[in-house]
Amino acid sequence: MNVLSVRGLCKRYGSFALRDVSFDVAPGSITGFIGRNGAGKTTTLKSLLDFVHPDAGEALFFGRPLSADEFGVKQAVGFASGGFGFYPLKRLRTVTDVTRRFYPSWDETAYRPRISPPTWKNAPTTSYTCGRARWRQTQTRTHCAPGTAQPH
Repeated sequence: MNVLSVRGLCKRYGSFALRDVSFDVAPGSITGFIGRNGAGKTTTLKSLLDFVHPDAGEALFFGRPLSADEFGVKQAVGFASGGFGFYPLKRLRTVTDVTRRFYPSWDETAYRPRISPPTWKNAPTTSYTCGRARWRQTQTRTHCAPGTAQPH
């Protein structure tokens, strides 16, 4: 079963139209969108996460619509938007401490090796390039213990 299956997603805003977007994301995959400004990348993501309502189409997480288990899906699926939302002068330790509170299944032993070097605790988020900081932000969302990635 795919983590995400999208079929025929459509959304129209004035002169912009997202037309018939379809794709699958297999378990264990990391997926990103590449395209020019205005191509529909953000609209697609917002539609998938129910930030905007698509005009047509279907998105299934683990074979079910987001509305069937929104909390479980958001616990299991990582999402890092184009913007970087950490407070720039906060230490990564602080950001991690705040983030882990949102995830009941946080697994520190799975998370810690993904964050290097060992001095990460005291490094301010400004000490990383935007891409590196976004990578670290994504790592905070890949925290579940093995076998807990699929919502119930």
